[in-house]
Amino acid sequence: MSHRTCTFRPDSLEAETTHLSSCRECAAEIQTLEQVERSLGSTDVEPLSPVLKERLPVAPWEGASHRAWLAPVAVGAMLMALAALVAAATGTNPLDMIAAMFRGAASSATEIPDVARSLGTLVSTAPLEFRAAVVAAFIVINGLFAVMLRRRPRGIRG
Repeated sequence: MSHRTCTFRPDSLEAETTHLSSCRECAAEIQTLEQVERSLGSTDVEPLSPVLKERLPVAPWEGASHRAWLAPVAVGAMLMALAALVAAATGTNPLDMIAAMFRGAASSATEIPDVARSLGTLVSTAPLEFRAAVVAAFIVINGLFAVMLRRRPRGIRG
């Protein structure tokens, strides 16, 4: 037993029984622990009945089918379409744009801001229709994100 006033550590069951007969505080602590144990009752866990299992809501990860490939494919397709739109709007070959960008960036680390400025100039000199399409796509994509965040996941009722 170990509490505020008694530091007895029994090494056998007999030593504990003899100590409990002589120490009132340890005996009172044991009685308190036994009362708590009796008040808790049985701690046996019974398995759920099939009827109860059917009434439980489905967890969000159980109700959805696994489609992890769809998002990366869609993002890749959107990036390729965006790159094609930029190339068409500027009237240049996409491979020439990429090669020029790498040549400019590889020549010197101080020229990287120049490359960024040149890309900015390409976008700013793009036709007004292209810039309007970029703004519209931005609004549509963010609207889709907002709708997806507001909807209730499948499997949750309430």
